[in-house]
Amino acid sequence: MKALYPILIVMGGVLVLTRLPGCTSTDEKALHDWVVGQRQQLSASAAAAPAPQPIVLANYVQTTKLDPFDARRLAGAPETGQKPPLAWTEASPESVESYPLSTLRMVGSLRKEGAVVALIQAGARVYQVLVGARIGTGRAEVLQVSETGVIVREGAAHMVTLQLQGR
Repeated sequence: MKALYPILIVMGGVLVLTRLPGCTSTDEKALHDWVVGQRQQLSASAAAAPAPQPIVLANYVQTTKLDPFDARRLAGAPETGQKPPLAWTEASPESVESYPLSTLRMVGSLRKEGAVVALIQAGARVYQVLVGARIGTGRAEVLQVSETGVIVREGAAHMVTLQLQGR
């Protein structure tokens, strides 16, 4: 009798596995037909990729004889006899100074070399602002930067706080 137990267990397992729902031959045929249909739709809808366009090479002519690795240029100092960059003298069109103070938003802060840096959004760009920087069209001076806000002075006595804005 003990010798029949393993045989009965194996036969029972085979019986159960052959009778599982969803594994009948009609379901397999339906699945096979669906896969064939999907393959036909995919091959019918797939278009050939267009041929790549030839690449036109541009010839660049060196107009100046400036050394790109000159130590003075790498340090950011203007060359002798040249006008200093626009960012050194006045606000460039894409700087944080070209937006009204009322449109600026503080969207975050970070610590950089021990100092708290405010992340100010102006338009679609985000700028890093430190204490002493000038922001807004009125060139308001940043007096204090914390993780929750920026205190700026616009004019002689007008103080403004830009609070951290949530998303």
